[in-house]
This record gives sequence, structure tokens and C-alpha cells, in this order.
Amino acid sequence: MRKTLVILGLAVGISSNAQAAPTDVVFQGGVSITSTVNCPGWNPDKDLAWGTYWVPVAGSTNGPDSVITFHFPNGTAEGFELGADVFTSTFKPVTAYHVYTRVGKYAALARVAQQVPATLSTTTPTVTVRGAIKNWDRQAGCIVNFTLTGVRDLRP
Repeated sequence: MRKTLVILGLAVGISSNAQAAPTDVVFQGGVSITSTVNCPGWNPDKDLAWGTYWVPVAGSTNGPDSVITFHFPNGTAEGFELGADVFTSTFKPVTAYHVYTRVGKYAALARVAQQVPATLSTTTPTVTVRGAIKNWDRQAGCIVNFTLTGVRDLRP
């Protein structure tokens, strides 16, 4: 039994590149697609279900990057690790993507146009994130503009 638990723990550790630290704030909520550009044959507003937004706060052991994850009704998900410099009007390279069934052929880029409130703490109850992912769905130049409205999850 002990060996089984160790193996399961190792598998979970390998399969998830980013884990929320106790000092991170995790938000979960609905995602809406506000528009798409150059994404022929894909209607993501019917595919997208909900999302999570992991945000480091002061003292976080995960460093300065945030992770935004999009979950789909069929059980797949896309997770993007966003460097501190994605809070900009231009697209920046994504540090890493953690689950990629829809990305992989093209290097993902991201931008976060707005986060409200701009500064988050461990007691912030809700967040709204507006941004875009570029080169999604294995289509070069496919831009998915999104809004994620999340409620703080008390289980980081």
C-alpha cells in the first residue's frame, strides 16, 4: 500500500508542472470568449466551460508567474504560465503550458489587458481577468480574447 501511494504521488507530481502554494490565491469561475481572430472552423464559446487563475502573492514559493487554466466540457484543459510581463498590450511568450491538447504546434503567446482589482491579496474575494491567448488551437495567429471572472477558492 505504501509503495502504491508513493507511485501515485510521483505520477501526480510529474503530471502537473505548477502547483498552487499555500501563499498563492486561487480563483475559480466562468470564462467567456469575447471574440476570436483568425481561428477558422473553431467556435470556442461553445467549448469553453470554466477556468482557474493561480496568482502568487507576497511570500509565494512559486515565484512571480501566474497560471491561468481553461477547462473544457470534454475533460481537457489548457494551462498557461504567464510571466510577470504579460500584463501589457502586446503579446509575450508564455513561460510554459501545462496541459496542451489544443496548443503545441505553435508557440503560445499571451497578454493580460486588465486584472481587477490590480493588486491581489490572500483576502481578495473575486477577480476579473481580461486577456488573450495567441496561437491557440494549432492555428498560427489564432487569437482568443477572454474574460475570466473568478471567486477565491479557499483551498489553494
